[in-house]
Amino acid sequence: MPNIMPDSIQLIMKMMYTEFQMTLYWMDSTGTLVDEQPLRGFNPVYDHKAQTLALLAQQTKGHYPVVQSTNVLEQYLTVPLLDSDTPTGTLIAGPFFHAIVPDELISGIIRDYQLSFRQQDAIRQFYASIPLISKERIYNAAAMIHYMLYQQPLDLAEVIQHNLHIHIQPDKQAAIVSSPYEEEVYTAPASYHRNPEMEQIFLQYIREGRKEDL
Repeated sequence: MPNIMPDSIQLIMKMMYTEFQMTLYWMDSTGTLVDEQPLRGFNPVYDHKAQTLALLAQQTKGHYPVVQSTNVLEQYLTVPLLDSDTPTGTLIAGPFFHAIVPDELISGIIRDYQLSFRQQDAIRQFYASIPLISKERIYNAAAMIHYMLYQQPLDLAEVIQHNLHIHIQPDKQAAIVSSPYEEEVYTAPASYHRNPEMEQIFLQYIREGRKEDL
């Protein structure tokens, strides 16, 4: 796989945020945060953003993008950065939800973490700001990022086949969260942000190998 230029990574981060409204984080091979697009708030339940992102990066192994789920309901798409099969870092996109998270689950996190009234308002605002993105669109995003990085088409069936939903525990405090997010039970509304025309154009370019048009 080719060496990836920093400018290319930053351009991909900006493009994917514009299309999917997910924050993107660039981690190097040591687990250090290199860049993020755009600068936004992080989940208030975490004491250390960098440590949480580093753990997500550590769980990203092999050549395929994966979706990881945290114990506080978030989901992240993580994409390995490789230079001739040597890991050089990770792109992390998220958080996002596949479906609306019921208020009782958020209330459970608030109780488990014994959050103050101010923190309760902050976490509810944070969860309300997380985009709703279907599984299909996340797999499409994975294929788009992979192609823009490596100029190699990635079959969506391969992404699904190799995709792992990994439940992580960023720290001891997170381990007390006991309410898993059952994503199949809830239905996302049809009104969430999407640009199907642009998405189909991206996918068509990927299938045809037209990297100059991306």
